[in-house]
Amino acid sequence: MPEIRRILVPTDYSPNSRAAIDYALFLAKTHKAEIELLHVWEVPEPFDPEWTIHIPEGPSLPAVDFIRQRAGQEMELLLTELRSGQERVRGRIETGDPAAAVVRVAAHDRHDLIVMGTHGRTGVTRWLMGSVAENVLRHAHCPVLIVRGEEASNG
Repeated sequence: MPEIRRILVPTDYSPNSRAAIDYALFLAKTHKAEIELLHVWEVPEPFDPEWTIHIPEGPSLPAVDFIRQRAGQEMELLLTELRSGQERVRGRIETGDPAAAVVRVAAHDRHDLIVMGTHGRTGVTRWLMGSVAENVLRHAHCPVLIVRGEEASNG
């Protein structure tokens, strides 16, 4: 059996992602592995780089900076929570196509396993939106474990 030393866990901060994180924490403890959480955000279409977000009692920020800042805050909250029980967890934020970024990061940083949640979309929704998990599964260089959260199981 191959060694599992580095686990990549893509997260969109949803309950389904949390189910994958919990599973990865179990595997990391069992295999004494480190976990890297990866959040990938995609610039929405259509998007004007000049758009700004007005924050009450704060400065106006370019929308891209606001999105990046919020993603960073979410990651820090999650890391703070997880590090209380697992010291070998770190986070990373990327911009771009989520599936492509997951595959690229996993290959470049030589992760041994990808553990990710799925939203369990089917039918027309899956056809229109695609499946990040399916694309990662098809293109990753390492094994991919897909974890269905309660939301996916009940819907």
